[in-house]
Amino acid sequence: MERLQHRTLLQAAQEGRFAAQDSELHIFHSDTDLKSSHEEVHQSACEEKDHLPPTFTSWLNGCNGPGSRLRLLLQRRRPPHTSGKPDSLPFASAASLNTIFETLNLPGSYLQIADGFLSTAQAHITNDAKRDAIAFQLIVYCTMKQGDWSLALSHRASTMDTAVFCSLDQKLNGQHLVDDLQSLQQYSFHPMVIPCIMFETVLNMGIERRNSIKSRLQTLEHTMTQMSREATSESLVDVGSESDQQDSWIQLFDLLASCRRDQVSRKGRYEFWKSYHAAIQLGLKYTHEILLSAAVPNDAQSEVHAELRQWVDLTWQKLNSLMARDKDHINRVENVSTRLYSLVQQRDIRLQSSIAKATQRDSRDMKFIAVLGSVFLPASLIATILNVPEFQFLPGARLFAAYIGITVPLVAFIVLLCPPSAHTKS
Repeated sequence: MERLQHRTLLQAAQEGRFAAQDSELHIFHSDTDLKSSHEEVHQSACEEKDHLPPTFTSWLNGCNGPGSRLRLLLQRRRPPHTSGKPDSLPFASAASLNTIFETLNLPGSYLQIADGFLSTAQAHITNDAKRDAIAFQLIVYCTMKQGDWSLALSHRASTMDTAVFCSLDQKLNGQHLVDDLQSLQQYSFHPMVIPCIMFETVLNMGIERRNSIKSRLQTLEHTMTQMSREATSESLVDVGSESDQQDSWIQLFDLLASCRRDQVSRKGRYEFWKSYHAAIQLGLKYTHEILLSAAVPNDAQSEVHAELRQWVDLTWQKLNSLMARDKDHINRVENVSTRLYSLVQQRDIRLQSSIAKATQRDSRDMKFIAVLGSVFLPASLIATILNVPEFQFLPGARLFAAYIGITVPLVAFIVLLCPPSAHTKS
């Protein structure tokens, strides 16, 4: 693994994938009676060069007295994730990364998933020759729209020392993690307390995503129901009123597209949930073994372990419920899509019907205009026969009388030939 780690760091350095971030170190000391103390020290990114300052390194080493110790190196910001490109490592250089990982004894396998191409979680138990558990390692990498985060954890059974590196996106509130640890200081001896806290964070992210999709689906369904009712009214027959709704149609299709985009990543999200749950279960199994193998059984620690196991089981049941509800949302999105395209087809049919009716009205109007033109056709014909260039009949009353005698019967005949209801209906 050291050769793979060296190759990964060398490649990251060549690609310029190091970006130092502000760090803070939290140390929790806990005795056998679950009494715990908390210490905190901060490290600015601008102070981190090729090597860490000696003062911060000494805090990383700390002092491991009786009882257990939890060391958390927390970064509340991380380099942004870009789809299709490897993520940057949140350290100034390969040297500072090696110093932190070696001092905290963190798993180097974390670097194999730190490119961000895959959300996954892996855990490993180290056994001695007697097959007794002596160490545990956990690596987690999660890329989500609500916020990316990663975790590297190691635990030694001989010293009950837990070391954790946690990198959080600025979208996630890192103070929640610190507050939870402070309120659960009596749990700090347990190596899985931070993974359990982040497991609940994963659940909250899933609930937030579900509520967002649910809200958009409700908006789609309500809007389409309203549009369906309006479609049956006579006000939608007018073409102009249809064109005024163009923005509404665009918003509906945008909402539908956003729901589909959120559903596309569901399979990868489910696989991450399952892998993370399996890794936590392995960590709980490891902790159960070391508690049983203790020289002096500790009922208080066993009770805390049982509480954490119950917490994980309830969280996993909620995640299973989210997966089942996601299937319902998939069906609802399909139904909404079918209804939306049906409304579009109905709208197109109404538009075509309106255009056909308008064309028919224009045809009738043209026929009526032709009829009116034919009324004056005899006048032009009589004027030509009588050699009268203009309609001036004042000099000759006989000419005018002849015009009237011929034109009036012709006009009456043409009017009788026209359909009496054509103009009235139009």
